[in-house]
Amino acid sequence: MLKLNENDKILIVRLSALGDCIHTIPLACAIKKAFPNIFIGWAVSEKCKDLIINNPVIDKVHIIHKNNNKQYAEELNLIRKEKYTISIDSQELLKSALVSFSSGAKYKLAHNKSREMSHIFANCKLSASPIFDTSRHVIERNLDFAKYLGIKNPQIDFELPPNSPKDQQYINKLLENINPNKKIVVIAPSTTWITKFWPNRNWVKLLKNLNKHVNIILTGSNSDKKYIENITRMAKEVELLNLTGQTNILQLKILFEKTDILITPDSGSAHLAAAVKKPAIIALFGATSNIRNAAFGENNINLSTNLNCQPCYKKICKYNDSIPECMQNISPETITEKIKTILRQ
Repeated sequence: MLKLNENDKILIVRLSALGDCIHTIPLACAIKKAFPNIFIGWAVSEKCKDLIINNPVIDKVHIIHKNNNKQYAEELNLIRKEKYTISIDSQELLKSALVSFSSGAKYKLAHNKSREMSHIFANCKLSASPIFDTSRHVIERNLDFAKYLGIKNPQIDFELPPNSPKDQQYINKLLENINPNKKIVVIAPSTTWITKFWPNRNWVKLLKNLNKHVNIILTGSNSDKKYIENITRMAKEVELLNLTGQTNILQLKILFEKTDILITPDSGSAHLAAAVKKPAIIALFGATSNIRNAAFGENNINLSTNLNCQPCYKKICKYNDSIPECMQNISPETITEKIKTILRQ
């Protein structure tokens, strides 16, 4: 165990993905709450930088360009120049361990027996904790680092960058034609692994169930356009606003602040909305745990069919090479009833 003081400089290494970066923000919050004047830097990928830049608990952002050797080397050099005293590898993969090790920090933290042998680059090893421990939320695992640094009973808080007036105006413009007398339900159907997808037919059934009862908004990135177009093509009669590819992370944050309910599989959208704390979230879980990876918050609903093989944390189901049974078994009717219950509250 180490004892922090205000003169320490801490580097958090969490390069990706979006949801994982969000789950690491409470670590920075806990450190900053205990030591308001301490300096915290964060090494992050280009893709996930928007939630770290201008974040009120982060003093310096280091953007790691893994596909550009020159920029990568230059950023490592800038990290070393900051003279961090403590580096925390919360990602615990080889790529993050190399950044932590190269930081020049005297104390380099990681859990023992981490993935890809990444722990060998740390000289301060926390007790081994399975990366996919399903008995607690992954945020609590990240807070192990705060406890190791002597912070007692760290609380789970989220700090996000402030909204810009330009982004607020942009979202208001996108929503100017929705019905102000109806609740806003956002559906973010896309995710990463095939084992986390909900069948298209189920999304279509849900859209038809919600049609004309609420304002339906679809969101996703540019890469999701084709997938979401397939869903909307099957639900042509449904009145909805398709914002796929029209919002960045910070604009999506503003949209969630105006949203009543979000429905999504385990995805970055689920965890961003949880950090915003505004919409009620209904999150659907297949390959991942609805405890460890839950949309954090006591009022959120994290659904799983709890098959014996769940959670497997596999990108391909060994029983089905397309969408697995665990996701197929979550019915649109179940989601519809959950939505009705929330709207009645």
